[in-house]
Amino acid sequence: GEDGARELASALKENSTLAHLDLWGNGIGTAGARELALALKGNSTLSFLYLSGNDFDESGARELALVLKESSSLTALDLSDNGIGEGGARDLAMALKANSSLTSLRLGRSGLGEGGAREMALALKENKGLTSLDISWNGMGESGAREVALALRENSSLTSLEMGENRIGGGGAREMAISLQENSSLTFLRLTNNSMGEGGARHLALALKENSTLTTFEAGGNGFKEGGIVELLGALAENSSLLSVNLDYNGIVKTKRRLLRL
Repeated sequence: GEDGARELASALKENSTLAHLDLWGNGIGTAGARELALALKGNSTLSFLYLSGNDFDESGARELALVLKESSSLTALDLSDNGIGEGGARDLAMALKANSSLTSLRLGRSGLGEGGAREMALALKENKGLTSLDISWNGMGESGAREVALALRENSSLTSLEMGENRIGGGGAREMAISLQENSSLTFLRLTNNSMGEGGARHLALALKENSTLTTFEAGGNGFKEGGIVELLGALAENSSLLSVNLDYNGIVKTKRRLLRL
């Protein structure tokens, strides 16, 4: 809780060796996040910080963003399942534009919405260090997906993107498909449960015929139905890079195809 976070923060101010800190699900709240952030300013040893499920809000995210902006040691940050919202996303995005050490950021279930997705997209256009980003379960919709897709056409460092459960629809699938034809860094993409439909499957199939860097593609639970699955399987026959494809729960018999190329 908050009191425990305060005690830990006091110890962190004196510690000069800790590299990995995992406080998942401890309910430290906004006040606790603020105490930890104050303790971590100037810290040069911590590389992994996991604060998922701790009930802090936008102001807590703002304090942690200040740490990220100054840090040269943090490489992995997990803030998922907190009330970060659009405001918190804006602060984190500003920090990402200045940070060059972070390689992994997890913001799933953080209430980013369309606006928060836009802020993260702006950061992706400038940040050159991030390789893995999780923004699943954030209700970004088609508009948010469009912003992220546009950023992917400029970003050349991101290799893993988790964007499932965001209701991006067929329109969002179309934008992501265009980006897949232009992006040459992504190797892992998760778009599960996004209501992309048969039309979305058709757009993605066209992209997969052209893309030569993606090795893992997950798009289960999107209502592709038989027509969409046929389009995607046809694309897989032409794709030269995919090793694992998951299309489970798309309105037909469970479909999972793993391609192993020796």
